[in-house]
Amino acid sequence: MDARQKVILVSRDVSLTCQATGTRISNVQWYKRARPLSMQQQVVTKGLNLNGETWINTLMLKNVRIHQAGWYECRVFETNEAFGFWSTHVKLNVIGKE
Repeated sequence: MDARQKVILVSRDVSLTCQATGTRISNVQWYKRARPLSMQQQVVTKGLNLNGETWINTLMLKNVRIHQAGWYECRVFETNEAFGFWSTHVKLNVIGKE
């Protein structure tokens, strides 16, 4: 998957969303610096369709600060896979002064 970028002004709220569809998905979670982010900041929804389940995970960051800039990774975990997950990345750029 291709990396994306998002630009936000300091002190604003931002949401990062990833979506995955498949028949063997067990979880979708956001990470930063290879560490899982709090599930309290994430809203996960699931729905059934012809291709399996569609999972949507929205990471909500409130009152964003400069130190929160950087790469965020959304991992999609699958059952019965050798590596266990695949992922996509979003670079968050925070501009302005605190």
